[in-house]
Amino acid sequence: MFWYLFFATVPVLVSLTVSWRYKKSIKFDDKAKRTFLLWCGLALFLIIALRHREVGSKDSNNYYENWELLSTFSFNELKLFSKESNFEGGYLLFAWFFSHLFPEGQVVFIISAMIFTISVCRFIYINSKDPELSFVMYICLGLYTFMAQGLRQSLAMSICLFAIELAKKRKFVPFLLLVLLATTFHSSSIVFLLVYFIYGPKISITTGLVGAVIAGFLVVFSKQIAAIGNEIFNREYEGEIESGGYVAVSIYIIILIASIVCAGTRRKDKDYSFFVFMTFFGGIFYFLRYVGVDVFERISYYFLFGQIIALPNAISRFDKNVSFVIKSTVIVLCIALFAYRLSGDGLVVYKFFWQQY
Repeated sequence: MFWYLFFATVPVLVSLTVSWRYKKSIKFDDKAKRTFLLWCGLALFLIIALRHREVGSKDSNNYYENWELLSTFSFNELKLFSKESNFEGGYLLFAWFFSHLFPEGQVVFIISAMIFTISVCRFIYINSKDPELSFVMYICLGLYTFMAQGLRQSLAMSICLFAIELAKKRKFVPFLLLVLLATTFHSSSIVFLLVYFIYGPKISITTGLVGAVIAGFLVVFSKQIAAIGNEIFNREYEGEIESGGYVAVSIYIIILIASIVCAGTRRKDKDYSFFVFMTFFGGIFYFLRYVGVDVFERISYYFLFGQIIALPNAISRFDKNVSFVIKSTVIVLCIALFAYRLSGDGLVVYKFFWQQY
C-alpha cells in the first residue's frame, strides 16, 4: 500500500518542492507551473512505465503478451479492422509497428505511459488554474488508475484530450478526424463527438432543464442505445452492475454542485461551463451502469476529465486564504478516499517490472 499512497501524494510533494525552489506559487508563475508539470508528469510516467505486468487488471498481462506476439507477425498476418479481431485496427497497427522496433513486452507500458502523460499534462497546463489540485483529483478519483490498466481505451482517451482544444476553437473537421482516429483504438470513443456540441452554452436554468431532459432520455433508453452500439461496432458489452460504486456517484454529484456554487461569475464563461457540462455527462454515464450495461462506466471516463478542471478553477476564484483552506480540505478528502479504496479486498501489491511476485 505504501507505493500507492506515495503516488497519491506526488503532486503535493512536487508542488511544495517547486514552490520552494522558485519562491512562487505554481498557480501564478508560468515557469514554476511548467516545472511542476514536468516533474509530476515524469513521476507518474515512471509509475506506469516501470510497473510489473501483474499490476492492475488481467488485461495488462494480455497486452504484454500480445505485444510480444505481434512482434513475430508480418503485416499480411494482421487482421486490421476485421470483425474476428479482439482489438481495433488502429491499436493493432500501433502495436505491430512499435513491437517490431522494440519487441520486449514492457515497452507497451513505456510507450503508452508516455502518450498518457503528455496528453494529460498538456490538458492540465492549458486549462487548469490549479494544476496541483487537478493532479490530485486525477490520481485519487479513478482516472489515473483506469489509465494505468485500460491501456487501449486510455490511448483513445489521450487522443480525445487533444481533440478538446479543437472543439473549443470550433474546428469541427480536425476534431472529427481525431475522434475517428481514437475509435480505431477503442470504439467507445465515438461518444466523444458529443463534446463538440456542449461547448458554447453557459450554465443557466435553461441549460439545466435541457440537461435534465437529456439525462432522463439516456436513463430510459440506455439499454437500447447500448444494443445499437454493440451492433454497429460488433462488440458485446453486456452485464448490469447490481451494487457498488454509489460512493463514486455521490462524489460526482458533490463535485458538480460545488463547481456550480463556487463558480461565481465564471458560470458565464464558455470554457468553464464546458468543463462543468463534461462533468455532468460523465456523472450521468457513470450512473447508467446501474440501469443499462457496464460499458457506460467506461464511457464516463471520457467526460470525467471535466471535473479535474471545473472544481479547481472554481476554487481558485476565491482570495488566497479561503482558496487555500478549501483546496487543502479537498486534497485531504481525495487522498483519504484513495486510501479507503486501497483497504478493500483484491489489492495487487505494486511492484516494478524487475521484481518478482
